[in-house]
Amino acid sequence: PPSASTEPLPASIMVPDPVPVRDLAAALHMKPHEIVRELMQRNTFVTQHTEIEFAKAFSLCSDLGVVAHQVI
Repeated sequence: PPSASTEPLPASIMVPDPVPVRDLAAALHMKPHEIVRELMQRNTFVTQHTEIEFAKAFSLCSDLGVVAHQVI
C-alpha cells in the first residue's frame, strides 16, 4: 500500500541505476522502512543503505502507480 505520508506519491520519478533504497524512498515521498517492507514482500532482503538495480525499482514503482525513468 502507498505511504501513510501526507504527501501524495509523484506521478513519475527519475531513478539512477543502481539506486539506494533511502534515495528511492525520498523520491517516492515514503519512509525507507516502507520501501524495505515492499521489497521484502517480493523476497528481496535489503536495508535502507542497499543499492537496488533499476529493474527492481521500476517494478516497485509500477506497483505503486508511479512511472520510473532511468537516469542516464
